[in-house]
Amino acid sequence: MSLATRWKGARGEWYVVAQMVLIALVFFGPRTWWGWRTWVFPYTLLGSIGGSALLLVGILLLAAAIFRLGIRPRGAASCAKLHSAHLDFNDDALPFGIMMLCRIAETFLSGT
Repeated sequence: MSLATRWKGARGEWYVVAQMVLIALVFFGPRTWWGWRTWVFPYTLLGSIGGSALLLVGILLLAAAIFRLGIRPRGAASCAKLHSAHLDFNDDALPFGIMMLCRIAETFLSGT
């Protein structure tokens, strides 16, 4: 790989970096340009409805992927090797992890 194309990366790493820069600009950038009046999106309700619909579709796809993970399709001799046979997950730890996440959420939402 030549030095001129090395910055692009073999797998498109530059694209991920560019996305991170643009997202940081959205969150931490100026809300308005100097001397310009504040711009207000004219279709706020439509944007909120569309964004909510996209969020719901994403959550449903995530739930479907979680429930289908590791399930062998009908008629297939085997499924993809997604999990290690050496992994012995401690199911007794799940209630403690859920309790910890709930307490973190309570602390965050209470503002302390």
